[in-house]
Amino acid sequence: MYTPIRDFYLVSLQNRKSSANTNTIKMDEEDAERDRLLSVMFYMVSNGLKASKAAVKAAAQQLDVVLRPYKGAQGAADDAETSLIKGLILDLRKEENKAAVTTLGLDATVDELEKANNNFDAAKNKRTSERALTEGDNLKDARSKTDTVYQNMCTLISAAALMAATPEDLEFVVSVINEMNRVIANHKTSYTQSQAQKKSNKPEEGETVEN
Repeated sequence: MYTPIRDFYLVSLQNRKSSANTNTIKMDEEDAERDRLLSVMFYMVSNGLKASKAAVKAAAQQLDVVLRPYKGAQGAADDAETSLIKGLILDLRKEENKAAVTTLGLDATVDELEKANNNFDAAKNKRTSERALTEGDNLKDARSKTDTVYQNMCTLISAAALMAATPEDLEFVVSVINEMNRVIANHKTSYTQSQAQKKSNKPEEGETVEN
């Protein structure tokens, strides 16, 4: 059922919508898969360090050095883990590491890790885009309805002023008008200040932003 309160609430709380959708499910699946593959890779290298075959042990020792900066990547934030995995894959595919990766039988694992990481990133980007479109459409609809509510309120107030039977009735109508004007003025002031703040934070044309 349509109510003005619902729409005012929707306008102010657009960013709190539920994230339970197919893209989120896909993200969870791919995140679990890339975490699993990272664990497999770390285990294979760690196990190789104990190998009796010299070639396997040497390969493990080489990759152990490569993997050290990436240990704990599974616990990093989404985007951070994505970047770490991309860096790890680049390192493992460097010419000097290719033979060691093959010796430990990790070629397929590296490929699968890249696929899971890319799938996760694609699902995350798709979810972000779809949320932006959905929230934009809902916000436009909510604003349209609140405009209608405002116009109806103005009509009712005008009718009440015309039908006021006593000075007290008219005084009440005037108080309602004053309160509405006060609220609108406050919102306009807040909006103006917000826009001014954004403008002041934006670098002037030709200005260099220091890092």
